[in-house]
Amino acid sequence: MRTIYCPGNLPFSMMLNVPYVDKTMLIETLNTRIDTPDQFLCVTRPRRFGKTYAADMLTAYYDCTCDSQPLFAPLKISKSPSFRQHLNKYHVLRLDGTRYISDETCHLVDDKRVPKIDLVQAMRTAICKELLAAYPEASKEGLELLSILKYIVSMTGAKFVVILDEWDAFLREFPDNDVLKDSYLLFLRNLFKVPDTKYIFSAVYMTGILPIKRYNTESALSNFTEINMLSPLATADLFGFTEEEVRQYLSGTKLSFEDVAAWYDGYLVSGAHIFNPFSIKEACQRGEIKNYWVQTSSYETLKRYICMDFEGLYGDIDNLLRGTPASIDPDDFSNDLSEIKSKDDVLTLLVHLGYLTYDPSTKKVSIPNREIYYQFKRTIKQSNRTELYQKIARSDRLLEAILTKNAAQTADLIAQSHDACGTLTTYNNHEALKSAIREALITAADTYLRWEEFPSGKGIADILYLPKKYIRTPAILIELKMNRSAHSAIKQIKNRNYPERLKGYGGKILLVGISYNAKSNVHKCLIEVFDTVTGTVIPPQ
Repeated sequence: MRTIYCPGNLPFSMMLNVPYVDKTMLIETLNTRIDTPDQFLCVTRPRRFGKTYAADMLTAYYDCTCDSQPLFAPLKISKSPSFRQHLNKYHVLRLDGTRYISDETCHLVDDKRVPKIDLVQAMRTAICKELLAAYPEASKEGLELLSILKYIVSMTGAKFVVILDEWDAFLREFPDNDVLKDSYLLFLRNLFKVPDTKYIFSAVYMTGILPIKRYNTESALSNFTEINMLSPLATADLFGFTEEEVRQYLSGTKLSFEDVAAWYDGYLVSGAHIFNPFSIKEACQRGEIKNYWVQTSSYETLKRYICMDFEGLYGDIDNLLRGTPASIDPDDFSNDLSEIKSKDDVLTLLVHLGYLTYDPSTKKVSIPNREIYYQFKRTIKQSNRTELYQKIARSDRLLEAILTKNAAQTADLIAQSHDACGTLTTYNNHEALKSAIREALITAADTYLRWEEFPSGKGIADILYLPKKYIRTPAILIELKMNRSAHSAIKQIKNRNYPERLKGYGGKILLVGISYNAKSNVHKCLIEVFDTVTGTVIPPQ
């Protein structure tokens, strides 16, 4: 029989006509599960992380209607002992949940997409129609899907491998439609969790964005092993490009790994650094490193969740922007978009959507990289988080002023931050000024790591901003003075040789002296440049 909605190995062969990162060992992962109690696998990850590519690859490998040996012969899976055992040996039921969501099947009601037909029945009917087109004699079993599948298996001796891409499309697109949700999950349960299942299917592979919904009682699909952004098992390479694969992909291009990593590195999966394949491919094809996430998902998706009014959410978003990870309890999230009940649910969902990365050792989330950081800032700009956006905008201006050595503008923006975060009882002291700097440079977390009271030379520097790995920008060393001059701050930096410990950094350090006079309420700034290579200070122009 032919595969459902996917002509054999054609899509995979087209993938091999362009630079291809070999992900074929996913096949080995599934081969070890064939005809075992672990034959049900659900791998979920964010948009543009290669889900459909993986589905096309699996289809080409398992589909018995084609000969895929020449396609896989040069690839990693060909060295596996199980390679020939399962190559092109199964009927493949290739499904895509998004196929049924269109202008013909849905319409808009109050700006929400609403089905015009029974989408689950449409899926069931379409599968039966194609099965019967290939095996018309199965119609004598009636039009019940399981009966048709059982007949084909008994007649041909070959079982099915199901590859369901975007398994959660109905749940994401219609989160408040409980009738559709229940009907769809019952349909999947009646396929994959009934006594006949083991006689019909050798393996079932589902992929999407959301993990399977959790229930207070046994899940409708509790027989699936789940691999997702929170529980990746030891399969980091299934989720995106590894560092080694990125270097391989960049080979022959004008882009350097360091520049690419500075923008896109940051997802941590099973302890490995993972890159979004879509962003890497776009950067290589266009020869330009920039934010491609905007093409992946509208800012409306992010705005919808970070603007929810849950206790602690605003503070966590504020902390994430300043580079401070936020603690979460991901265990209470039901994986249902209609059941977002707390800030933990919001942050857990953002991990699944790819806006945050999760560290299971600390149970904390953070913004993964500069691309996503840019998306957060863009979203907040167009949201109702006015106070937070004003802080972000001021921080961006201040960082630019420091990097361009504009001392006057630097002093003015620090004064604004000092006024915004100071109080009558705390304004006129060293810690208040330091807090003002911390608040004023919130978005420096995009490119810098911050240290306060940094041991250096013959003393302790007030604040140090050191560029993150692969970021090519000067370090910033700040010394603060109350009721003294900015010149005295710079003088202390030099006399106590604060840059001494940073000579191995190998770049330039901006020496920033900031002073505040409590009597005159005046902020002053002086910026000089220290070259760690030559060990010399370049005074302001």
